[in-house]
Amino acid sequence: MAAVPCGNAYRRSVALAVELYVDPAADGVIRSVWAELELAGVPSLATASHGRHHPHVSLAVTDGLDIARLTADLGATVRLSPPVPLTMVSVGVFPRPGGTNVVFLGVATCPALLAAQCAAVEAVRAAGGTVWADYLVGHWVAHCTLAMPVADARLGAAVGAAMVTPLPVLATAVGLSVVDTVTGADVVQLSLTR
Repeated sequence: MAAVPCGNAYRRSVALAVELYVDPAADGVIRSVWAELELAGVPSLATASHGRHHPHVSLAVTDGLDIARLTADLGATVRLSPPVPLTMVSVGVFPRPGGTNVVFLGVATCPALLAAQCAAVEAVRAAGGTVWADYLVGHWVAHCTLAMPVADARLGAAVGAAMVTPLPVLATAVGLSVVDTVTGADVVQLSLTR
């Protein structure tokens, strides 16, 4: 469970995301959904922004913070957490203005996932970060992003492509990373497997 930090202070004006990575089998299923989206002419996470996305569930998103403190707090939290199941049960849309919608797989919450999300939010706050409103405890919707931004006119095609894969998708969190959302670089990595 070694943490791999890539620097102590991270105060660039970019967002950092605390993400749970999925097991290899679920990773393959989600990447196949990304491929279906691309075939339907919808930009998936395979090609969105920096193109370095991994299938994941974001627990918290924040701006600048103390990476060394966050690494220590997340490392302690991860050691206390059991394996976290990520059961993806639905296809959903976060409607956004101006055709910047997000299509996702909805993740059923369970006590272990809720505890992980709460711990991530607390670790971000303790490291001096401000958690984005959509990721606050009690407001967060557990999800695995499939496509963004999706124009209003392409929503039907996006949902149709996402529904090709049978649900539920049964996944387990195998890693936790703090990711620079502009570059896609892992700033910190923690393994959740032994």
